[in-house]
Amino acid sequence: IECLSVPSLLCFSITCSFISSHFAEQPQLICSHQPNIAQPGDDVILSCRLDPPISASSETVEWTRPGLNPEYVHVHQDGRLLHQIQNPSYSRRTRLFVDELKHGNVSMKIFKVKLSDEGTYRCLIPSVQKEASVQLLVDEITVATGVPAHWIVLTVITIFILLFLIFACLMKRKQ
Repeated sequence: IECLSVPSLLCFSITCSFISSHFAEQPQLICSHQPNIAQPGDDVILSCRLDPPISASSETVEWTRPGLNPEYVHVHQDGRLLHQIQNPSYSRRTRLFVDELKHGNVSMKIFKVKLSDEGTYRCLIPSVQKEASVQLLVDEITVATGVPAHWIVLTVITIFILLFLIFACLMKRKQ
């Protein structure tokens, strides 16, 4: 077996390094699969992170809500929020965890949630061409099981109607 020369070993090593870095696993953007449930006035965190955790400190991070005009809820670029393109209904109500960007945490906090905040939010990091979505449900009354108020009201109304029909049938039988 012949020994390889030092230059050929160095060339082989550099080639392997280039190939492995070029085809290395691309980071994924992962948001919570469970809907976030909040009541009006609550603060809520829409969780989203890069996996594996790579720094997003120097990246543009866009949070949008499709259907809004403008759709931008929060855009973080060059270390600051771009107020001029932010939807006015979110003014002074959103923030990223800037100290956590270096760990790939691109979660957004919404302060003083409103009923109108309900919907699907999209997080996008253009430089890595990754995006993910998370849903926010806002209801005035939400029980511990996460059942929205309108379902509770419909259930109660249905029970009252059934009780009324039973009572009416019993009264008719007595006649």
